[in-house]
Amino acid sequence: MGDGSKVRLYSEWETYDDLNGHLQSRAVESLLAFLEEQDVRLEADLLRAAGDLEQEYRAGRVHGRSGRSTAAAFASSAVSAAGVPARDLDGRGRHSRRDGCGSDSGCGGGGHARQARDDPRRLPAYSLVTFSVPPSQRAKFEEAFTYVQARVARDEEANRFYVLRRFATLNHRYVLRGGWDSLDAYFDHVTSKRYHDLLDFAADRRIEWGSEPFRVLASSEDEEVAAAVKP
Repeated sequence: MGDGSKVRLYSEWETYDDLNGHLQSRAVESLLAFLEEQDVRLEADLLRAAGDLEQEYRAGRVHGRSGRSTAAAFASSAVSAAGVPARDLDGRGRHSRRDGCGSDSGCGGGGHARQARDDPRRLPAYSLVTFSVPPSQRAKFEEAFTYVQARVARDEEANRFYVLRRFATLNHRYVLRGGWDSLDAYFDHVTSKRYHDLLDFAADRRIEWGSEPFRVLASSEDEEVAAAVKP
């Protein structure tokens, strides 16, 4: 993200027990040890679901159900690691399942060189938007977002996901993740009336926000969504 010195890991589980099991796993122990060895700073936060869960992921919209197997109890964590170039973090050998940048998994391994050659307007585009919402405006903000989210799901066929989460340990901070099939589709979104309606709502209610693009290095999202929408 940004200048390439920050990496965010985003994951979701069906229950807090599943999350606790993940945090105690050998894979997480290995990752934490790697970060310590590389002197990488780490921050972690629990997130809570917000918005319409059935409209979050394109696969879930098509099949008429949530992009996850259950929407009853989400446990999510967002981890940001700063202080080491992204290429060093990627050097652990974990890459996307598929080569190339045109897949839902984004770029990994051999996809980096191809990304430099391809027309960026035809590559997937991803954006992270953070909101600082006065506590008294939270309910109205989530209602306004849900309305915009429904319009995105209805009108933007190129939208892959449009997901809002609230930081569980803060009473004001939200994060919105969005993904589109191409840069042109992303520009269509950020110049649309629906998106500016949300920004106008934020301005009228003293809601601060900031946006930055990001590139997907690795993802298991395709596998999980595919499993969730099987009949």
